[in-house]
Formats: sequence, C-alpha cells, structure tokens
Amino acid sequence: MPRNHQAEDFTEEMDVVQASNEEGDKGSSDNALCQIRTAIVPCSAEATPQQLHQTLEKAQRLLFDLGTHKSKKRHGQKGTALSNNDLALALQEDTICSCGHKYSMTHCLWINTDIFPLCLDLGIDLHSSECWVSLLSMEDSVKTELFKFIPPAQHQLMTHQNFGDHFGVGISGVHSEMVSDIKTCAATIFGLNAEFFIGGHDQFSQPECCALILSSANSYTKFAPVLFPDGDTGNLDNMLKTSKMVQVVKVSLFDKASLLGLFVLAPKVKAKIWELRETSAGMLAASFI
Repeated sequence: MPRNHQAEDFTEEMDVVQASNEEGDKGSSDNALCQIRTAIVPCSAEATPQQLHQTLEKAQRLLFDLGTHKSKKRHGQKGTALSNNDLALALQEDTICSCGHKYSMTHCLWINTDIFPLCLDLGIDLHSSECWVSLLSMEDSVKTELFKFIPPAQHQLMTHQNFGDHFGVGISGVHSEMVSDIKTCAATIFGLNAEFFIGGHDQFSQPECCALILSSANSYTKFAPVLFPDGDTGNLDNMLKTSKMVQVVKVSLFDKASLLGLFVLAPKVKAKIWELRETSAGMLAASFI
C-alpha cells in the first residue's frame, strides 16, 4: 500500500540519520530519538488493536512530556529548567488562573439567573450591608463564595500566598477574550463590517468606535457597551433576552465556529476545558439556543 511505502521510506531516512550520529552521544538523546520515531511512523495496515494502543500510548506520553517541557520553559527564567518544586508551584498557579476563568464565566456574567440558573444558591447575599462593613468582612464574604465555588480537591490552592493575584489574572483574561470574540465576530453577530472592529481605530478621529467597545471609564468591559440597547439606563438582567447576547455567549463558550449551522462540538472547546458541563447546565443551555 502507498502508506506502507511512505512509512518504510521515512523509517529508512530516520535510520540513516541515526546511523550518522552513532559516534556521538549514546545517552538519553538516542532513546528520545527512538521514541519519537516509533510514535510518528504510522502503523502498518495489518497492525493489531494492541499495537495501535501501544502506539497511541507512546504518542500521548510524548505529548505530555512536551507539555511539561513547555510549561517549564514558560515559567523559567532565560530558558533555565525549573526544579520539581518550582514546576509544581507553577502548575498550581495555572490551576488558580483557570479557576478564575471558570468563576468569571459562571458567576460574573450579567445573566438573569431566573431564566438560566448558573449555580446552586451559595447562601451569600453580597448585597447585604454586613458584607461591606469592613475590608475584613468584604474579604471573608468573597473567600466564602470562592470556597464554595472551587472544587473541594482544589481548596488547598486557596492557601497559596499569591492566590488572589493569579485568580484575578484569570478573571481579567476572560474580559479580554470576550471583547476579542465580539470584535472578530462583529460582522456575523452585529451585521457590521468586520474591519470596523478588527482593523483598529484612532480614538481621536473615530470616537464612535470607543463608544462601542469601551466603557465610560475608557477601559474594556466584559461585554461591549454596544450590547446595552438602552445605554446606562438598561436593565442588566434583561441582557440575555436579546438574541445578540445569546450569540456572544455562545461564541465565548464554543468559539467562532459555533455560529455556523453545521457546527459540531469539539473536545477542546472552552466549555470542555473549564468543565462547564459539570458546573453550569444553565450556561450550556444558553449556548445551545
């Protein structure tokens, strides 16, 4: 079969490369090369299910090692490898940041919870004056809400000395992502020229653009003010009653492809990454409308 011939040719080329390096280091680099070759060379058409399983297992292990290496390099300084303790700390920080993403999606949206119940009642009235008597009471109220939101297996992350900073980074990241989603989908969602958002604008010569994507404080908002049909007097609880708002939420969860009629959920959409199917059935209901 042509595929087998390609595999044999590629294997021969790899053998030549490996033979040319026989006089070099015979340590871990050779082992890594053999593993990579085994993983990327396609199986023959006569391969058994067991052989396919073994090949997939090796490929997954290599991908995991690659992800670990990238994480080390991303969090390291000047490309130096992190120690195991430093790497564990960096992974904790990434997890905290992800919790911030998830919290922002399920708790900070301006969604009418009577229509789309996003989470269980936490028993905390953040509008109560008792929550705002002092800075300490404010902090305790927010921590209590977070403690009930974050999965029990990750409660120990809240003892991280920089928990608040990394959690805040996760929340603010969602703000920027949603603004970006609105920009890139402007033509489809709002029926506008996509270049109106994507091409950028001069805030001095085109103040009307700022009015659409910036708040009155001249900073990005979670959703662009263009979503507020009644301006500052609008009722935030009514935002999801508009079809435009539902489209924006759908894009924010399932990416731009979700606006296509033949869209099929992929395994790596945001909803899957943030495990929203376990956390928020209401959010998914809003996205499938």
